[in-house]
Amino acid sequence: MAGIGSNLAGYKVTESTPVAYKKDWDNGKASPGAVMLTLMRKNPSLSYEQFMKEWFGHHTPMAMRIHPLWNYIRNVVETAVIEGSPPIDGIVEEHCRSLRDITNPARYFGGPFRMFPNMVRVGLHANKFLQISAVENYLLTEYHIRS
Repeated sequence: MAGIGSNLAGYKVTESTPVAYKKDWDNGKASPGAVMLTLMRKNPSLSYEQFMKEWFGHHTPMAMRIHPLWNYIRNVVETAVIEGSPPIDGIVEEHCRSLRDITNPARYFGGPFRMFPNMVRVGLHANKFLQISAVENYLLTEYHIRS
């Protein structure tokens, strides 16, 4: 893959799935909905233990209350497995049933009347436990090659 001009990175992770969908579609077909993939680095002012407490103990429950998540996967990065992989601490997959659930801020942040307070709440907390300048978000379609 490196020969086709793309960046290649790989990580050994410990995965947890606080919200899990039931896969009922064929391998090789696009999964329903859309995925927001986030690559994260911890706020350098926090210890690893503080980072994990904020991520698992505060941010995950808040995300599950606010966002219309159908599947939510947290990957704690243990180590890079491909030389030259950028340093990251976590990879999050937020799956929603429809593309509009992610791309429409009112839907993604709890409705038209709760959107702005929830955006502020999520943003302030993300700034507390993440190095915001290093966060990368990607909107994806998921495919299961094999189950």
